[in-house]
Amino acid sequence: MKSLESALESSVNCGLESSLDFALESSEKCKLESNLDSKDSKDLAAFPCTSCGVCYRHIAGIVELKDYDRGDGVCKYLDSNLCSIYHNRPAICRVDFMYETRFKAHFTRSRFYKMNADACNLMQENACVDKSFRVKI
Repeated sequence: MKSLESALESSVNCGLESSLDFALESSEKCKLESNLDSKDSKDLAAFPCTSCGVCYRHIAGIVELKDYDRGDGVCKYLDSNLCSIYHNRPAICRVDFMYETRFKAHFTRSRFYKMNADACNLMQENACVDKSFRVKI
């Protein structure tokens, strides 16, 4: 399985929608319906994570997180929807760090955050997480 990082990197050359669909491997045929070329180009100070915990429950197959998988696709550091090693979490779990170090040359910050928000929201929908946790950009 492709990591989200490699899926985003390949999206620069291969088309964003198909790369994100592959990375998320949604069981439903949901399409990301986001306006990635939004005229709203405001830069956010930090990615607005809503602490729903869904990303911690879907790490199976992500190469960078194989040592964190407790064997069932859930991160072994998940504790009540929060990361128990938050200040020492892996780089791939840091949206802001990944933008600055890997994706800044390919996307604006607002576009990168929007792509991540769309991925989060799709995973939340597929996991039947309450709508109050949706990431709003």
